[in-house]
Amino acid sequence: MEKPSDIITVKEAIELIDSDTPQNPTVDNVQLIKNVEYLRANFRGGGMNYTIHLVKRDSSGKIVPNGKKWVAVANSRDQHDLEYAITDHYKARSGKDVDPAQLGLRKQTTVIDKQDPSSDGMARHNKSSKLQYGSELGTSSTNMTVEAY
Repeated sequence: MEKPSDIITVKEAIELIDSDTPQNPTVDNVQLIKNVEYLRANFRGGGMNYTIHLVKRDSSGKIVPNGKKWVAVANSRDQHDLEYAITDHYKARSGKDVDPAQLGLRKQTTVIDKQDPSSDGMARHNKSSKLQYGSELGTSSTNMTVEAY
């Protein structure tokens, strides 16, 4: 069976990230660095897909979205190689040294919403979150404290 064209290996992802230049943009660097903490939080040893948002210049020279690629992250070595490639690339492009642990996660939830048919308990972005670090979460049995967000 042939591999889908929108799913790439970690090696291909690193080559794609490294091909990004100010003159010829290929990846959304802001989205890339913002999502690196999700790479850490969502990898549970059994593999995952990491989304890379692609960009290009249109005919007027403006940078516009150009689709997505999903990186098949199979093991912790792949996870770390991809994370280092992203942070190194961001530092080279922006001049800023970013610690993904300091970025933290924002508005990620695994809560099942009975009103939302797409809510399945998988980690997802919660656009309407008003929680702060340390907020108490009410549950059916006991209260829990938000540990990391």
